[in-house]
Order: sequence, then structure tokens, then C-alpha cells
Amino acid sequence: MRHWMVVGFAAFGVLSAAQAECAELRRPLADALAETVVTPALTSLRTAFSAQANSWAKGCANPVTLRTAYHAAADAWASIEFLRSGPMLKEHRAERIAYWPDPRNATERGLAALRTGEAAALAPERIASASVAVQGLPLIERILFSSDNGLNAALSERDCAIGNAVHAEWTAPVSGTLARTQADASSKDAETERSVAALTELATFLQIIDDRKLPPLFGGKGKAAAPRMAESWRSQRSVKNLVANITVAISAFSVIKAYAPDASAAAVERLMAARAALTATAESNQGIAVLAALNNARYYAVDVLPGELGVSLGFNSLDGD
Repeated sequence: MRHWMVVGFAAFGVLSAAQAECAELRRPLADALAETVVTPALTSLRTAFSAQANSWAKGCANPVTLRTAYHAAADAWASIEFLRSGPMLKEHRAERIAYWPDPRNATERGLAALRTGEAAALAPERIASASVAVQGLPLIERILFSSDNGLNAALSERDCAIGNAVHAEWTAPVSGTLARTQADASSKDAETERSVAALTELATFLQIIDDRKLPPLFGGKGKAAAPRMAESWRSQRSVKNLVANITVAISAFSVIKAYAPDASAAAVERLMAARAALTATAESNQGIAVLAALNNARYYAVDVLPGELGVSLGFNSLDGD
């Protein structure tokens, strides 16, 4: 599992001759990120998701246990969410784990259909072929947490069956969300191309945070704050998810310091400021502080870091949206 990210990245750029010569003297950047950041996070993800599936398989008599398992799984996902290449692209795995944003409320409509439909619809193979909106954490959140940020005291027999069916599909050996977490060993990308792809993943995720995750909480992008449009608001995880997202970005840029010390250190400093502002709930200008710090971090990651490394960032999944 340790090298799945390394061989899964797509190709985007090249090092300068001087940088390439220097790179021969040390571990490739993509390897360093895979071994230091991605492998531990992916291991935690598999452990937390398997534990959550086991909790549902034991029954729903104690929703507190299920909520604890949900939070552990959501923590683990928030710490690896930035990576959307390699195996995460297979079987639409990332969307099946956490389909969000959901502007048309497809998850709520899908849950309603599962609650009223035929029992055969809960077979794992049927769940696997259903909409991604009814396969992941947002669906489980709706079962476990009420729409007023409260806790559902008990689960109906049908909701218990739905949750168990979803998690049974997660662990399916062929199509499940945890299946094939190792990369295709036949993929052989050049060291520099893999490193640039890793940087592109990080830069793209900072953009996702800025464009999609922060505006519902603090406003911006031409919209007023709308907390109930934020990620995981029912389980009161919106800020917690962001803190985890930023924490793993800090870890990644800390690894990159060995290759681009100035830009990486500046990005880490700004990301730490954004994380501190997120948890400083008493601040009246909290949103402004978070947005400013994150935008500064993006500047160093996108506009400064590539030049220090001698590379060009590539296409990201948000281009053209």
C-alpha cells in the first residue's frame, strides 16, 4: 500500500537540468510524500472504515457506538481527501465515500427511496450500482444525526439495514470503496512527473477548500454564509473537517520543505494561521482571517513553489468548471 500514490500520479511537468541532477542525490519528492503523509493516512482510513463496517454489522442497539465509528471514519477521510488520483479515481471511489457538495439534495432523496423501497434494494450489489449519493458518509450522517444538529436516539429497523448494506458494499472485494487500494504495478511514471502531480493535487485541494468549503461557513465568492450548506453540518463537523484538511496540507508542505524551503515554509506558516483562525471562534473577523490566510497559502503553493522547484503545475480537476 505504501507506493500506491507514487505510481498512481499522472504526468504533468519536468525539472530543470540542475534540479534533476540534484534530485538524484536524495529521495524523490513523490516518494517522500507517499511514505510520510499518504501511507499513514491511507492506513488509518482503511482501519477506520473497516471498524465502522464492523460496528454496523453488530447491529444498531447502541447508536452512540455507531456515531463514534462515523466520526473516526470521517476524521480519517478528511486526512486523505486531498488525494484524488490513482485508485481514488477507480470506481468513482472518492465520490462514493463522500458525495459533497450535493446541490440537489440527492442524498436525502436517495435515502427516502431506500427507506420506502423494496428490501432487495439493500443488497450490497444493488447499493454498489446505485447513485453515489447513497453510498457514503453523507448518507450515514443523515441516519445518525437529525436535521436540527441533534442525535437520533434510536434507529429504525430499516435505517439499520440501510447502514449495514452500505458498509457491506464498502468491503466488497471487487467493487467496494476499500477495494484495490494498491496502485496498478504496471504504471511507471517518471520521478519528476509524479512529484509535479503530487503538487498539483495539493494546490487543487486548497482551491476546493477556498471555493467550496469556506463560503458556506463565512460567506464569500459572491454568496452569504449558509451554514446548512456546509459539509457535514448535521454532525457538527464542518470546521473539524477543515482543520483536518489543513493539517494534512501542513504535513505535506512540511515534507516539501526539504526540496523548496522558502516557499514551503511560507505556505506552512499561512496554513497554520488559517487553522488557528478556524478554531478561534471568539474572533469577530474569523472568516476574514481564515480566508486571507488560506489565500496567502495558495499564493505560495501555486505561484511561488513551482518556480523554486523549477517545475510547472499541471491541469487540475477544477479547471474548466
